[in-house]
Amino acid sequence: MNRIHQFSIFVFAFLASSGTLFSQSDVELLRLSQIYPGGTAQTIGLGGSFAMTTNPAAIASYRRNEIAFTFGVPFSTTTAIYDGTPIDETTTNFALTNGHIVFAKEQTGDGGWKQVNLGIGFNRTRTLSQGFVYEGSNRGSIVERWKAFANNGTTLPDDLYPFEEGLAYNTDLLYNDPTGVEPNTVYFSDLDSSSLVLRRQVVNRKGYNGSLDITVGGNFDNKIYVGAAIGVMMPQIEETRTYSETDELDTVAFFNSLTYSESINTEAVGINVKLGAIYRVTDDLRVGASIHTPTWVSFTDNFANQLDTELDYGGGNVVNYSEVSPDGLFEYNATTPWRAALSALYSVKGKGFLTAEVEYVDYAKMKFNLDPEFNAEEAQLNTTVQSKYTSAFNFRVGAEAKLNKFMIRGGYGYYGSPFQDGLTSLSDAIQTYSGGIGYRGEKFFIDLAYTRRSNSEEFVPYISPNEATTVSVETQTTQQEVQVGIGVRF
Repeated sequence: MNRIHQFSIFVFAFLASSGTLFSQSDVELLRLSQIYPGGTAQTIGLGGSFAMTTNPAAIASYRRNEIAFTFGVPFSTTTAIYDGTPIDETTTNFALTNGHIVFAKEQTGDGGWKQVNLGIGFNRTRTLSQGFVYEGSNRGSIVERWKAFANNGTTLPDDLYPFEEGLAYNTDLLYNDPTGVEPNTVYFSDLDSSSLVLRRQVVNRKGYNGSLDITVGGNFDNKIYVGAAIGVMMPQIEETRTYSETDELDTVAFFNSLTYSESINTEAVGINVKLGAIYRVTDDLRVGASIHTPTWVSFTDNFANQLDTELDYGGGNVVNYSEVSPDGLFEYNATTPWRAALSALYSVKGKGFLTAEVEYVDYAKMKFNLDPEFNAEEAQLNTTVQSKYTSAFNFRVGAEAKLNKFMIRGGYGYYGSPFQDGLTSLSDAIQTYSGGIGYRGEKFFIDLAYTRRSNSEEFVPYISPNEATTVSVETQTTQQEVQVGIGVRF
């Protein structure tokens, strides 16, 4: 089998867990493009508004050195609805969400520069861990897909794609004409669009999107703050899917059950640049602007599949087959879109402050860059991105009330849908609610934050050649996280 065919099927075999029908690569790139401002527990409690991770000029406001760490415990609950049956699944883990050190250097010369600061920090910009299960009886089978692939041309059994239809052939779900009339490049199956089977799938995803930033900023005459950052993105994603079909009513000849297991491990590294400025209009009002370049990302996908079947040939002759694919590897490049934001902070002396921020992202500008031998696939992927995705505005607001050395915070965020209108009946916009408390001593500080994020998505486990038997699952996800941050100034 040539690499072009292998790549083409791999890219479009995994379907998206958000939106409608997308490739796995689309989803991977969207997960890196649709991010939430990370940072300290203070920033999270404020909804991510006016954060240094969004506007690097904020580092110029530091007057003292600082080192801090923030730890989080995220909880993700997903309700999957298929065939009218909802099933809940909850995942949780423990993670470092932020760690940074800031070196503040006061300028003593005659020039207007009052402060020049340097910071190094890690921020987890999105938790990608999620798990869900769906189950229900319906007509059709994933074997329809494999049969269509196998009969797309004149492919000999040994040349069938070893991650899908090749597995089906070696476990006797696909077979040649037993009479020998048809050539051995024609394939048959006992499962078709009329087969009534119980479907069940367990999906587990673990991972995060994180960025290591080196930031430098300066304070000019306590009026203008400027900053720049180089960010190194280091996401990691592991996903497994276990899909099964069972002939509970014994209506399909020779077939008892199948279990198709897929696993993919994605590692990536990317680089971007962030630029920002803040202008102090009055003692109480600051306005800011920032821009983020695209992140140039290099992906490495490692993947493997396994198919287990139980077939009943009659007369008590029940046979179990198991076939494992070879280890798959694919490397490719991509870029995320530009981002731009405007923000404002209004402070009330001794009482607290209010923040607001609006951000613009054009997800249609995501772009794949493949090896020259995959020019046709690259063009198809980029055309899909442009036709499926659109631009979106994100809004964040936050407030902090100061009670002597204690603070109370609240925040809200609205993240517009990255998908074109009418692409799905579900709402792909994401809303976040956050709150927190904090204590500020002379040198020591501690913060506690809580955030809640919810959205609905459409999950399609595979594309069937028969649209009427394509499986569609609604997933409703609520992500909650508790974060604790501690730090010292010196």
